[in-house]
Amino acid sequence: MAGLNGEFGRVAITKQDLNDAIKQVEAQVKPWDANKMTLVKTLQEAERNHGVVMLMLDGSKQVAVKKMPKKWVRPTVEEFEAK
Repeated sequence: MAGLNGEFGRVAITKQDLNDAIKQVEAQVKPWDANKMTLVKTLQEAERNHGVVMLMLDGSKQVAVKKMPKKWVRPTVEEFEAK
């Protein structure tokens, strides 16, 4: 079957596929509203980028949130890769 890689049926994706998916997610990002989020607990330290992953409530919905320094964030995929 075309596009499959290996015996486990994993689909091979290209760098362009990944970049397209990232751009779709970027289009859905909303401004952070700290007033509507409630910290439940810390899930894990993210030592590599000096961050932390937290379980939070957005109303009644549980969400995982990763907090990290702004120096790890770039406006575009291209700028992130160039760093």
